[in-house]
Amino acid sequence: MKSILSNNMDSCLILFFFFFSRFPLVLPIKELEYNPISGLLLSAKAIHEWCLPFTYAKEFGDAKTGIMRSIIKSCNRRNAEDLKNAIALFNEKLLSIKRKGIFKDSEAKGPAASPELVAFILEQAYIRAVAPYSDSLNNYQGTLV
Repeated sequence: MKSILSNNMDSCLILFFFFFSRFPLVLPIKELEYNPISGLLLSAKAIHEWCLPFTYAKEFGDAKTGIMRSIIKSCNRRNAEDLKNAIALFNEKLLSIKRKGIFKDSEAKGPAASPELVAFILEQAYIRAVAPYSDSLNNYQGTLV
């Protein structure tokens, strides 16, 4: 992995409702390596698309305007400072919505999580917990009982 900053391993936090998830601001060197910046962008899009009520999602903009546009543009341009600023605005707005109790109502009265959101969360968990150790899993030699 190589940093998108000058020889500096920086990272960005994104709010996932009850916790923050850290994404290092690095790019993969090999083609099949995990791309944390892409993961950060996909996470912001997932929250925007699947987790926010429509009336609040509008406040974040879309691919052409607003905070979502700033996140997309900074990822595409590999501009770490702009990305950190855009994610900070995203988190700030998400926290203000959370403080209004919007998500409590959604959890109790809203529909179940979409299959796409569940698949996304499982994929992110796998990427972070299992994939880094996949080589050693291939070499595992257990004992038969």
